[in-house]
Amino acid sequence: MSTQNNPYYPNEENQSQNASQRDAYQSQLNQFTTAFGGTRYQDANVVYDAEYTETTKGVTSYYQILSTALLAGFAFNYLTVKFFASTINAANPWTYMIAYVVGAIVGSILLHKSKSVVTSLIGYALFVLPLGVCITPLVTLYYSPAIVQTAFLGTTVITLGMMALSFLFPNAFLSMGRALGMSLLFSLIASLICSFLIPSALPMLDYGIIVIFGLFIGYDMAKTRTYPREPRYAIYAAAQLYLDIINIFLRLLSILGRNRD
Repeated sequence: MSTQNNPYYPNEENQSQNASQRDAYQSQLNQFTTAFGGTRYQDANVVYDAEYTETTKGVTSYYQILSTALLAGFAFNYLTVKFFASTINAANPWTYMIAYVVGAIVGSILLHKSKSVVTSLIGYALFVLPLGVCITPLVTLYYSPAIVQTAFLGTTVITLGMMALSFLFPNAFLSMGRALGMSLLFSLIASLICSFLIPSALPMLDYGIIVIFGLFIGYDMAKTRTYPREPRYAIYAAAQLYLDIINIFLRLLSILGRNRD
């Protein structure tokens, strides 16, 4: 089935309907991804140890695993968009949304309960792979390449900037945990209310959530210094950073798309 005959995707004859379809789809994807971005506050199995320092044995391999997992997640997303877009775009995107929600729930459980590297990798993959599929319609059909590139560049600048600040001021970011958690919860509730009652307020919430997840990048980078230097913790940390970054990217897409409309 081609996208031209697919009622779930845009057509050139009705631009207002296209924007409505896009906004409805992205709104749900944003809310689910933001919610999963807050699952760190249920880390019953994650042990923080403030005595760990950058000279701890195994620190190099720990950060190598973390960075490799993080980059691999985005590489899989890119390859999904590049090579499987036509197949993905031929189906109802809401099917993939359901798969993403189920995968993310199972993945979150596995990451939190994992006692092995294999289980952690499976949990991480259950976040990354379905989300890459869900993002594909947005970046290949609903938004122009210029918007996608601008959102990517903005996300990169924010990510690198917050990582640098986290390196310089780790204690300041570690002290923000509770405040960030409450802010994220408030934003989720506010976005649900605005979706039904005050849709015009959603753009402002997008800006706020970008700020929150920008700070989360700093917080999660600082937290990596407090985890035991074990591969499963490196993968857990990569999953948190992945969700921080992807949330910023999705919100930038929303803002840029609305501005273009």
